[in-house]
Amino acid sequence: MGQKPGELRKPSSRKYRCLLTIVYAKYFRSVGRTLLATTYCGREQSRSQRRKKRWKWIGHTLRKAPNCVTRQALTWNPQGQRKRGRPKNTLRREMEIYMRKMNKNWMELEKKAQDRVGWRMLVGGLCSIWSNRRK
Repeated sequence: MGQKPGELRKPSSRKYRCLLTIVYAKYFRSVGRTLLATTYCGREQSRSQRRKKRWKWIGHTLRKAPNCVTRQALTWNPQGQRKRGRPKNTLRREMEIYMRKMNKNWMELEKKAQDRVGWRMLVGGLCSIWSNRRK
């Protein structure tokens, strides 16, 4: 049977793992290096700045089309066991932890991401609140 336009195929786990790794890692490493070279003069970024960059990227991804692979990879739940030496928490699990702290769910975040100004305010508020809690 042929595939209709707009119909989603069941993707392979390898494809998702590779794409999410490539997109996510390349985005943060390139931005991180330029920020370190220009702004911080060799100092490491703080946790709040890394968290803010991550949430900005998540907002960018949530604004994409629903059939985009990077957007599907955010909510993707891989089956099986992780390899030895890999972290237990995935990006999806970390996001769900933060969403529980904010009392939000995926649908609310998707709606908020469509409003760019509202998303920026949400991200700015979250990062400043979390950085103040640790002190």
